[in-house]
Amino acid sequence: MTVPQSLISPVPVDSFSDRATRAWWTDGLWELAMAGFWAITALWLHPLVQTLAFPSWTWPWPFITEEHINPLRTQIALWVIGLFFIWMTYIFLARLLVDRMKRRLVAPRLGDVRHKFFLPVGRSFGLIFFAVYVLGCAVLTILFWKGKGGPHLFSVFGIASFAGAMYLVGRKYDLRRFRWVSIVGSVLCVTAEMLTTHAVYLDGPKNFMDVSPLYGNPSLICLIWAGMIFLSGFIALRQTLGLPHAEA
Repeated sequence: MTVPQSLISPVPVDSFSDRATRAWWTDGLWELAMAGFWAITALWLHPLVQTLAFPSWTWPWPFITEEHINPLRTQIALWVIGLFFIWMTYIFLARLLVDRMKRRLVAPRLGDVRHKFFLPVGRSFGLIFFAVYVLGCAVLTILFWKGKGGPHLFSVFGIASFAGAMYLVGRKYDLRRFRWVSIVGSVLCVTAEMLTTHAVYLDGPKNFMDVSPLYGNPSLICLIWAGMIFLSGFIALRQTLGLPHAEA
């Protein structure tokens, strides 16, 4: 049995998949959800990084302790595990809320488009991302070593991972604003990190910009990404809601 030529699409199946994925991201709702994710991560990381980087007598709440030898390691471990469960709960609830808002606000204007929970990017995308991530980490580590006298490792990981992911996703699915978020956000993150000061180890940080030269200030990086992605999502959602309803 032969298939009529009129039913054969000249567009590859992968192209349809990419268009559907791009349409799902167009309205900006998931970016608003991601902004909340980064804000929660910043709040949770701030006391944790200070606990890992400085002596126990400088620790903030909830890690305040009078122990000086192996203090509260169980509590630190539970704090880390707690962050993982908070992430999972937030992502689950955010996905439900985003899906509901898409059906009520976006579907009447752009149609109802969905894809699987995990972004369908392919194996080659993962390999390219890994290469970009490693290269980015190397460049940023050298930059901070030269400019700040320390590797600022946690900040490096936060900058390189999200910048690389946003740029490559934007490139694959033709989302120009993602690429701008990646570029502008990276510049802001590096600039902010260069403006931090190194805290005296025995005294601990005196303010939010006082950091460990080893770990840096990942909470600051998370807040910058949260602001950038919120702005991107807000603009996209405002443009989407300005569209007329599609005719039935």
